Amino acid sequence: MSSDFPSDPVVDFKRDKFSQFSKATRSRLTGKVEMSVAVNVISVSEIDTVSQRFTSEIVIRAATTNLIRDKIRVQGTEEEVTPKNWEPRLRFLNLLSTTTWERQEKMTGDGELAFKYHVSGTFSEQMELFDFPFDAQDLTFTLSSAIPADKIVMRELQPSIGKDQHRQTSAIQNRNFAESNVYKLADNLRFKEEISDASESTSGVKRPMLAMSMKIQRKPAFHVFNTIVPMMFIVATSLGSFVVPRDETADRLSVSLTILLTTVAFKLQIGDSLPQISYLTLIDEFILSSVAFVILVVLSNAVVSFLSDEFDKFCFMAFAGLWLVMNLAFAFSFWEASKRNDIQHWNRFGRYSGDFTPEPSKGNLAARLNQVRGDRDVGI
Repeated sequence: MSSDFPSDPVVDFKRDKFSQFSKATRSRLTGKVEMSVAVNVISVSEIDTVSQRFTSEIVIRAATTNLIRDKIRVQGTEEEVTPKNWEPRLRFLNLLSTTTWERQEKMTGDGELAFKYHVSGTFSEQMELFDFPFDAQDLTFTLSSAIPADKIVMRELQPSIGKDQHRQTSAIQNRNFAESNVYKLADNLRFKEEISDASESTSGVKRPMLAMSMKIQRKPAFHVFNTIVPMMFIVATSLGSFVVPRDETADRLSVSLTILLTTVAFKLQIGDSLPQISYLTLIDEFILSSVAFVILVVLSNAVVSFLSDEFDKFCFMAFAGLWLVMNLAFAFSFWEASKRNDIQHWNRFGRYSGDFTPEPSKGNLAARLNQVRGDRDVGI
């Protein structure tokens, strides 16, 4: 059985409205259901740092693990739990709009339930752009359930480890990454279990949340060669004003003011390619420092005619040294930010949740979920 949900910006909050099941899907159970969740990220595209959103196609696989072990039944009837009388009522808290929402479900051979959700849509994400354009971002799918946290718990399906092989349960298909010319995409995901705050619900109910995050790192070459390097050399030309004789103040000011207007015009020109946010990014600090440097040169040219030739030479050497030190300092900051946000750290240490050290898989949960993996298949 499968159910398709129409495109709706808030369909994730109104899941039951579109369900083809009866109200029996809201049946209370005699115990707390444990579910293991895995995700396959099929594609990622349209990462918008201005609108704080991204588009993705994913497949979520979820399976119960304790229905048989804890002898969980439908409360009041003692019926066995089946896809006809219970569903996890999953939803994404940061899903803005959907183009695809398909669900499949089945009973497994050992009496557990397995669900698969095929979702395509746009997700919101609060971008952290302090290190722009040497930044890295988490792209997160915040999965939740309409069922209270005291009735269901969601965990990452841990990888199965055999004697000769290691099998991942969650994966990212990097070959379908549409913005690979702008970003690097990590090879794996991180999971974090959370509980919603009671104040976020009108009924005061706490609900489980599972944050599934992947990491992207920006490729800074575009901004380096089209913003940073040109600005660096434009500012350097302001030192040319010291070639004009000290007593020709008007000519000196003409040169330095022209450079100042050029830096301001350049800043305005590149404004559309920079994040429009309320705090300063790393590249904003570089641009403003460059403008401030040129302003200092203009001020020195305005008063140098009242001073000696020796002081004029000192000003030139001081500004040349300041330009060199300033650019070396920013070069170090850029390098440090790039290393700090290096996606290789995520790839190396981001495979498992928290400090979890995987153990050999118990039972055949991974096998049950693999029965419904078929990432692009419609039928089970």
